[in-house]
Amino acid sequence: MRRAGLLLLVVAACGDNLPGIELSELEASRRAAECERYVRCGLFGAEDVCTALFRETYDPALTAMVDAGKLSYDPIAAAACNEALAARSCDTTAADARALPAVCSRVLIGTIAAGATCADDRECGTGRCDAPRCILNACCTGGCAAYVAPAKIDEACVPDTGCIEGGFCGADMHCHALGAMSAACDQDLHCAVGLACIGATELQAGACRPLPKLGEPCPYLRCAEIGARCDGVTCVPVGITGAPCANDTECSEFHRCEPTTQRCVDLPTLGQPCYGRCAGEAWCDTSTSNVGTCRTPQPNAVPCTASDQCASQYCEEGPIFDACAEPALCF
Repeated sequence: MRRAGLLLLVVAACGDNLPGIELSELEASRRAAECERYVRCGLFGAEDVCTALFRETYDPALTAMVDAGKLSYDPIAAAACNEALAARSCDTTAADARALPAVCSRVLIGTIAAGATCADDRECGTGRCDAPRCILNACCTGGCAAYVAPAKIDEACVPDTGCIEGGFCGADMHCHALGAMSAACDQDLHCAVGLACIGATELQAGACRPLPKLGEPCPYLRCAEIGARCDGVTCVPVGITGAPCANDTECSEFHRCEPTTQRCVDLPTLGQPCYGRCAGEAWCDTSTSNVGTCRTPQPNAVPCTASDQCASQYCEEGPIFDACAEPALCF
């Protein structure tokens, strides 16, 4: 079913004496927590540069659902979740980097019981509303699905409910234990913590191997940390603003390599030339040239091809052309 707006994290309260976060501040505080980690891991030089990069997500249904009592929000739990997110490891093979912290399971909790009428997954206590797929910008109702426990190793599974910790739901729709060293794999998450899947293609399986850290040799041309890259020999830090570069791959994923200066630069902002991405409240318009321009998001009823082009952050499918519109409030 169609889900409006941002897929928000849900988080459980803990005993910490943390100040609560107002619902209206949830997104900004979550972004600040993520940026704290990104700076620590070497993807940005400063937190304010990081937070300015991301556009605020527009989700009109969230507050309405909380006000209607279909979602309960715990401000203390939200603060605990943010603290855990900011402290996550930079190593992509570490346990806390692979999945959301355990505390991030109940920030927003659906209050609708299994079997009751629903139109949005978030309304349901089980997190899943079984409703038909809607045509265009409409709301379709269904019923909240019953809770299904994660399957055990060797048991049949479905992606929605998955497997117990330490397992994954394979292509054969059965749970398998995470691969140990040298085990065959299709993707990183099929390997045990501390390992990644090396060499997997559409035609052959890869093998679970450890990834090197900063300063270590990188024979597989991959590195463990999000702030590292393989220069062909060794894992080195990715470039941030001002770092020398030969191409975009040598810069942080949130920067680009300026060819004239051969330096990593911040993503462009409103009114500046762009090559696919813009920072802040802007989108890259390439409709008239290969080199685009960062534009202000468009009002409703203006034609669009992607949601980031719209002030409402929703590009509605139409019979002739798609256009920016307000998303239907389905709850």
